Amino acid sequence: MNEIKSWLFSVCAAAIAAGVFKMLIPEGSNRRLLQMLTGVFMLSVIVTPLLGGVKPDLPPTVLQEKDEGLSSLEETIRDRLLDTAEAAVKHKISAILLDQGIKNAKIIIKMDTGADKRISIKQIHIYIDQEDAAKTQSVNDGIKQEFNMNAEFYLTGTGQHGGKDK
Repeated sequence: MNEIKSWLFSVCAAAIAAGVFKMLIPEGSNRRLLQMLTGVFMLSVIVTPLLGGVKPDLPPTVLQEKDEGLSSLEETIRDRLLDTAEAAVKHKISAILLDQGIKNAKIIIKMDTGADKRISIKQIHIYIDQEDAAKTQSVNDGIKQEFNMNAEFYLTGTGQHGGKDK
């Protein structure tokens, strides 16, 4: 807390000194330059402690809660990114399916982030009607071209998932 009081005192003292200095600057061509230098001085007085000069004197529990909050925020951001990426992949696969005339398909995407924080597609599962079974190869070709991997197809319409086709 003493660091914050000290910083505020420094800012106030610098502001008073800068104000007096600005009043003493004579008219002329150098006036603008000296005013700009005064502004830079004030900015440095304000910003320097914020860049690492002032360390808050907080109990360890407050700092630990801050770290836990950050990891929770990072988790939330990662989950949102995964959801957004999954939606984009599903949209692209839906377009490939529609190009082949397949309208009622269920798409399940399994994605994960690796140690390098990159999002990768692990598996693509597509459930389509039995009547569209002949189109699976052309759909898979489109998916392979777009995502460089094969999808797993499951045929529906008989009341059970089966007939896995690659």
